Amino acid sequence: RGHGLLTYEETLRVPLILHAPGRLPGRRVVRGRVALVDLLPTLVELFSLETVGGLDGQSLVPVLAADSEVQGSERSLYFESLVGTKEKNWSPRTGLVSGDYKLIEVPELELYDLVQDPGERRNLASSRRRLAAEMEGELERFAGSDEAQDGAHNGAKGSRDQADLYRVGDRFAHLNGDAASQGVGT
Repeated sequence: RGHGLLTYEETLRVPLILHAPGRLPGRRVVRGRVALVDLLPTLVELFSLETVGGLDGQSLVPVLAADSEVQGSERSLYFESLVGTKEKNWSPRTGLVSGDYKLIEVPELELYDLVQDPGERRNLASSRRRLAAEMEGELERFAGSDEAQDGAHNGAKGSRDQADLYRVGDRFAHLNGDAASQGVGT
């Protein structure tokens, strides 16, 4: 339905492959849902990096190092696609995955049961109005927070996160050669 443009599972659910010889065991498959927000805390822990402040997300190192599942799988995960907004003048596509359910906020609200309907073919927003309203309220609270303004962190928190990203990039460049040849942290 349009990778990178829409917010259905074939766009959002993509493999995350980490390779860190000597730091992670090989060939570990994590079945639970994780988010890109978990990547920075994971890299910080893997490479024993210092951070300026607290990080959003959770480190996946405990899950990758042992035979355990993702902690906090009950947490709601925010997603968005602004590609259509910028390229086609569409409304933003934002939403939440919470437990087995996924809410997509577009002009007509969409709610899917990802276990019963993994292909997202049956919109339950009208038949599960209470759940849709609860998830929509949670999405609005998240979107109105400092954690999500225009699809990016803002204010001082954003500056800390950006500094941490550059520090992680510089550390990788140091481990793998110079930053310019790696295209990292520049």
